[in-house]
Amino acid sequence: MESEIIGIYGQNGSGKTAVVEAIHMLRLILSGNPLPENSGDYIHQAAESAELSFEFDVQLHQQTCAVYYQAQLERCGSSSANISKEKLSCRIYPVPVREVSDDPEAPVSPQAAPAAAKKETIIEFDAKEKGYAFRPLKNLKRLNHKSPENNVDLLVSKKMSQKNRTSFIFSDDTYEILRNAYDFADYRDIIFGLRHYAHSKLFIIQHGNGYQDSPLELREPSVVPAEVYESMKKASEQINAVLSAIIPGLETDIKNYGSQLGADGSRGIRVETVSRRQGLEIPMRYESDGIKKIISILSSMIKMYNDPSVCLVVDELDSGIFEYLLGELLEILAENARGQLIFTSHNLRPLEKLSTDSLIFTTTNPKNRYYRFSGKNGRESLRGRYYRCISLGGQRENLYEQTDHFEISRAFRTAGRMTDES
Repeated sequence: MESEIIGIYGQNGSGKTAVVEAIHMLRLILSGNPLPENSGDYIHQAAESAELSFEFDVQLHQQTCAVYYQAQLERCGSSSANISKEKLSCRIYPVPVREVSDDPEAPVSPQAAPAAAKKETIIEFDAKEKGYAFRPLKNLKRLNHKSPENNVDLLVSKKMSQKNRTSFIFSDDTYEILRNAYDFADYRDIIFGLRHYAHSKLFIIQHGNGYQDSPLELREPSVVPAEVYESMKKASEQINAVLSAIIPGLETDIKNYGSQLGADGSRGIRVETVSRRQGLEIPMRYESDGIKKIISILSSMIKMYNDPSVCLVVDELDSGIFEYLLGELLEILAENARGQLIFTSHNLRPLEKLSTDSLIFTTTNPKNRYYRFSGKNGRESLRGRYYRCISLGGQRENLYEQTDHFEISRAFRTAGRMTDES
């Protein structure tokens, strides 16, 4: 069984952050939010479209489902994009039938479920198709047969999804139509389950986003509603339970500076996050980037540690974090965490703490960009193997675009002479 932790390694510009950005795009799509204004920039310059493809394991009413989602992003301007096609499919595995014995003391053993279940298309959407909101038509008729007005509403939802750059399947308009579609309940619950997953179970920490995914405000004092202040206090207490174990003597607190009007004219509470150690309080904005990075991810990491349905994705996990601490955290998560962690890193310390199954390396081959090491470790550490493969090869794919020491040195001298001449 593969580990629930995946670390992605590779040289700069080789596609590590692309994985994080693709999952970030997925979260926007599943939650019904619009694509970013610059979403067209994620499509290769030589192409007019790009495809995202994901697979999920879903528990649905005591049944296991393999759910497949594909989305095609198509340019619709200089830098923006729309979702021009979508396809949601599933395999629903039957609940295993238990064998019943006349002997009340006999053990109850489950009968093996079928090796494979039929893959069914739930919704296949094409923005350019006229007359139908989606296919297959049997599912469209199933959704509409008791409420014919749904057909008109779905066509409106189709147009609005293009106007707003959202998914058709997961848009708010489609969500409202499906809420009372009881004859579509099995498929509806899969769609609603994925929406809930995006809203509540999928956490993405992107490098350089200003810690906007943290439940605490780590930058400047701000005015927040009273209920947000209370949730920040609770998040601070939860974070402190782990933070003091990671960095002894350090804890966070939320300072309440009293009632104040916000920018929109509503009344709230002016708050500021501070760090506290040895009796001294420091505004969090003056703390090191490493401390702020740890605090920004701890709330999501606590959820990931305890909840098997949570997936935490962190770009540049090692940024600002002491190398030894990074290794200890990953070792603890690998041994005991119940959820999923996907991270990118440049620091090689995790290669000493994680198994080969937990690591993916980028390659120089654009047709096979992500690669797991083949062969056994023997006595050589994975870190040592990686260095050797970079220098000498030895894997089926090339992991590093070689640079020349003397060429780099000469380039610096040439650049220096340009400065002197100017």
